[in-house]
Amino acid sequence: MERREFDCFDRELYVIRAASERRMILVRSGTPLHSIDYEGLKSEIRQKWEKEHSKVSDVGVQQAPCVDPDVGVLHPSMTRGADRGSGVPSTRARGCQGGPALMKRAAEIDMPGGYHNLSIGQVPTPTPGSKEVLIQVKATAINRADTHQMMRAAEMDMPGGYHNLSIGLVTIPTPGSKEVLIQVKATAINRADTLQVFPVILGLEVAGIISKLGPGCSRRWAVGDRVMTLLSGRREAEYVVSPEGLLMPIPSGMDFTEAAAILEVWLTAFKLLHTVGKVQAGESVLIHAGASGVGTAAIQLCIQAKAHPYITADSSAKIQSAVRLGAVEGFNYKEENVGARVLEATGGKGVNIILDCVGSSMYEHNLSAIAVDGRWIRYGLPGGGDASGDFLRKVLSKRITLTGTTLRAQSLEFALVSNFIKDVLPLFENGAVKPIIHTVLSLEKIVEAYKLTEANVNTGKIILTVNSGDFDTIAH
Repeated sequence: MERREFDCFDRELYVIRAASERRMILVRSGTPLHSIDYEGLKSEIRQKWEKEHSKVSDVGVQQAPCVDPDVGVLHPSMTRGADRGSGVPSTRARGCQGGPALMKRAAEIDMPGGYHNLSIGQVPTPTPGSKEVLIQVKATAINRADTHQMMRAAEMDMPGGYHNLSIGLVTIPTPGSKEVLIQVKATAINRADTLQVFPVILGLEVAGIISKLGPGCSRRWAVGDRVMTLLSGRREAEYVVSPEGLLMPIPSGMDFTEAAAILEVWLTAFKLLHTVGKVQAGESVLIHAGASGVGTAAIQLCIQAKAHPYITADSSAKIQSAVRLGAVEGFNYKEENVGARVLEATGGKGVNIILDCVGSSMYEHNLSAIAVDGRWIRYGLPGGGDASGDFLRKVLSKRITLTGTTLRAQSLEFALVSNFIKDVLPLFENGAVKPIIHTVLSLEKIVEAYKLTEANVNTGKIILTVNSGDFDTIAH
């Protein structure tokens, strides 16, 4: 007589996981999502499971000890019963719970998540090792520290881009050598994230409070310090780990949402204008997407450098916002010939620097708009990466310096951060510059935030508030 050595809970959990893995394999091999019979996959795997796990005979199976629930101690002599007449006492006759597979109830988290996803499942009774005992638990206690081990985080667990983002619970990271753990209060959405697909870790910047210092950290920072940081690869979450060298103090008087609007866009604008572009007083600068986060930062940095910013945008409302920030003039790239309008605005000289986050769709306008010996800095290609015709001849004829750069490709920008702290943070302190925020949403509205970003309707940054609770230190 055969006996099935599994229970329904284990079987279904395995079936779901296995089918999901098979589905991912099919997707990676090029099979369209709509053509995958997911229910068929689960049925096939369930049948395979049952076929493989129903072939174990009771006869000859090694018996395990059993716990008598009435006394709460281990009886080594009490073993699981097999078929009647096998000579082995029946556990059910002696009052042992668990059935043929000696499965016991236990609290489990069988999917990404913390205590919110706890459920009572069935697991095998553990076997005591050398100098160990098996105890039947009658009572246990909950410790507050247990709830600190998990955090909310944005997750993308299947193909589909940001539309498949959800808020799950994952383990709080542990800071390594010369790293700090930050309790995140706010983060920001970046347009580059909307271009990512599964699998991906989203997020580039946060503002929050230091919760724990890793080994080897200097005495510059302490638990409880308000900081903002550029991330080298973590996600929108309640806690993140950051290298100590990327931390910046939040300017006095600034809240977390304002601080979260600084890092990526202001560091990018600072790098484009000063580190790469070497902007000088009196020079003219054409800033594409002038109402974006980088654009609004670049306008203000140009003013501080005594340069003359011109911008492009796709609406009169965005142009007016840029002009209020200090732009000399703005051009609607959907309605105007940008190259001709720039030459007209600069008396035929053209601009000394172009900050180009667009790409192919604007390259002819850029060739017209740039001055002789101009610096053309490309840091994005949403409009395409191709150029045709006599592009290189025109680059040579105007002696154009063409440079490509990104912030994201260089994961650790220690020198940039140091220069930014010295040269730009004091400008926030004295009110000379300010972060521009379009709207503030909660972490739970992350998909809505990405939709707004992709729709390109924002002037300035879209901020997510993450951890509005009290500050907690994490002591693992």
